Amino acid sequence: MRGSLAIEAARPQWLAGLRAATAMTVPLIVGWVARRPELIWAGLGGWLTMLSDPGGPYPTRASAMGTFALMGAAATLAGGLAGLTPWAAIPALFAFAMICSLIRVHGDTAATIGVLALTMFCITEGSPAHLADSLVRAGMFVAGSLFAILLAVGVWPFRPYHPVRAAVAASWMAVGDLAAAAAKVASSPADAAEWESLVPLRRRARDALEDAREALAVARAGRHGETGRGLQLLVLYEILELLLGDLAALLEALRARAERHEPLPPRAGEALMEISRALEAIAEALVDEGSDALVAPRLEASSDPAVLFSRIESEIRQAVESVQALRSGGTGPSPSGALAFPEGAPSLRDAFAKASTELRHALRVALVATLAQFLATALRLERSYWVTVTVVLVLQPHAIATVRRALQRAGGTVIGGLIAALIARHVREPLVLGAVLF
Repeated sequence: MRGSLAIEAARPQWLAGLRAATAMTVPLIVGWVARRPELIWAGLGGWLTMLSDPGGPYPTRASAMGTFALMGAAATLAGGLAGLTPWAAIPALFAFAMICSLIRVHGDTAATIGVLALTMFCITEGSPAHLADSLVRAGMFVAGSLFAILLAVGVWPFRPYHPVRAAVAASWMAVGDLAAAAAKVASSPADAAEWESLVPLRRRARDALEDAREALAVARAGRHGETGRGLQLLVLYEILELLLGDLAALLEALRARAERHEPLPPRAGEALMEISRALEAIAEALVDEGSDALVAPRLEASSDPAVLFSRIESEIRQAVESVQALRSGGTGPSPSGALAFPEGAPSLRDAFAKASTELRHALRVALVATLAQFLATALRLERSYWVTVTVVLVLQPHAIATVRRALQRAGGTVIGGLIAALIARHVREPLVLGAVLF
């Protein structure tokens, strides 16, 4: 339990924070200069739209952020109108919470969009407005979202998986170095003791794989669901795990022959060098994210290790397909013996299946958020939406994740409240306040 509740010590993403701060602060400064307080909704739209950026190819990012811009504008309009009547606000919140929670069946990006849209609905429902004002809010939200999309796609790209790609690429490069060194030894195997020099390289490759595993764990820990890029990087890691085992077995077989003074298979050294070049090409493709075509080598080897060469060739071919899927957003290869991918993307019908985790989670979010709104309304809290927003952000499909998020939220609220109190007491100038908020 204690290990499950531990908070990962990930490196802060300073550039992502600067992007989000820019998307929020620029509309606020423009609103202050132009004396247009309604631009606060543009700042809110820019900030939340930045948070919906999934990274990856430009079309994917623009599509995700554009979808959230439309959903956020609809939530802004609907929440402002529903909040005018308390008894209409409660069933409206239940229905909207159900819809936004159920769309997580489409993966991590959809789950993030749903949470952010529901957050916007809670905020505007807590500060209701008539139709004209709600339309202005929705328009300002869309304007801020378009500014964020322009900033994210055209000016300031976001690569949340870059550290993971670098770690996985380093592991492929380390195994490629091992294969290159083995090729040199296999090309002149007169001295059997030379095989001992490969042991440190094998240890280094194993350490690189462990680093890649840790990077994958940290990147996937805070996700609402699976992503295509995260899945392909995990597949590449697992392929390399198998490949390193087969390569180690191959090297041990070749070493045993050398120690018995038996001839090695013809062209064994050349085959190992082909393996090294293929692994290094995969590593470079992971880091560069270019469009150059990758080709799996054809290894020719005879006698006993031929099966191991064949397995390594097959694993490299799967890795090439996975890298290509990582570039294009495809599904990638199906591992040997694995079940086939289901035809078509999951739909909302899947979420209503018996014992559906998404359905139970959606009902939990809708019920608890509705109860929180009812209590906040009954207590006549001035900013009741903070109660429902907290519920939406804290509740997760699994208990451990919910408890961890609650601890993070409680600690962040206390620290943020103290900082906000100090700022309100000591900062009076609007421009200075804007710089501090940035």
